[in-house]
Amino acid sequence: MVILVTLWSVGALLLAVAGAFHIVDPKPLQRSLARFNVVPIRSGSTVVRLWGLIELGVGLGGLLAMWSGASLRPMASATALVYIGFTAYLWSALKSDGVGDCACIGAGTALDVSVLARAGLLAGVSVLTAVIDASTTDAVLTLGMAAVLALLAWLVPAALHPADDPIYGAAAAGAPYQHQPNGVAV
Repeated sequence: MVILVTLWSVGALLLAVAGAFHIVDPKPLQRSLARFNVVPIRSGSTVVRLWGLIELGVGLGGLLAMWSGASLRPMASATALVYIGFTAYLWSALKSDGVGDCACIGAGTALDVSVLARAGLLAGVSVLTAVIDASTTDAVLTLGMAAVLALLAWLVPAALHPADDPIYGAAAAGAPYQHQPNGVAV
């Protein structure tokens, strides 16, 4: 159970961090949502900030529930819904052309299958946590492990896509992305 709750805590922590980034700077996700025809660019800032509030609330609410020893079922269910929606968005974006910045946690998150796999994994872990109603008594250890795993989940993809990579380089470097029909970023 501790491993399951730790993995779920990673998802909750990443949601809280992503929510904070999306509230402070909505432009990267706003551009990404407009690029993949999810939300018009004009209304994107409001939508992204509201989404950021949802992410922050669900993430922090989940971590507080775990810390307090309360049932994780409600927050794990909410986390599952967010990650299922996020996984559907990534799947759709990858099917459209699969190149660019998903702006998952601020700017510079290259959209690829590994991002989809992480989102799917976190959705599955959240569903399992909600179904099993897992809880843990060692919140400090679990949160510590979750923080380390969340940091790795955030930093490792950036290290795998260096700035000089012709496809992911512009997104990884935080530069504006322009898609060309042949799939090469310029």
